[in-house]
Amino acid sequence: MKLRVWMILLTAALLLTGCGAGERSAPAAPARTVPAAPVQQAPATPTQIAPAQQTPAAPAQTQPAAQQLTQAEAEAIALAHAGFSADQVTRLRTEYDIDDGVPQYEVEFRVDRWEYDYEIHALTGAVLSFDKDD
Repeated sequence: MKLRVWMILLTAALLLTGCGAGERSAPAAPARTVPAAPVQQAPATPTQIAPAQQTPAAPAQTQPAAQQLTQAEAEAIALAHAGFSADQVTRLRTEYDIDDGVPQYEVEFRVDRWEYDYEIHALTGAVLSFDKDD
């Protein structure tokens, strides 16, 4: 949610400052062209052929640097930290967010009259913060 608000504000600021209403710039000087010198290429040898031509093409997808937790894993971490199982809690709600560049899951749930709020790092699984309110 915070990310959306920041993105809207940033977009509005860029639109307002980037519109250039009333501003005039000096005309650009024509670019000078210089004839390019002819390039001589040596005949290709097997060692000069690009690797993509020597082997079959690799898939376009690459493995991410760090594997992100799933929503269920983040919920399990929060519940274990609080000392409850999934069948003991009500109103379990989990939301993914990026806060100050840190990917995290916000996990909220209730047990009896207590409300628990957790922020779980989406890459490491570390409990960033937690709160228990009546």
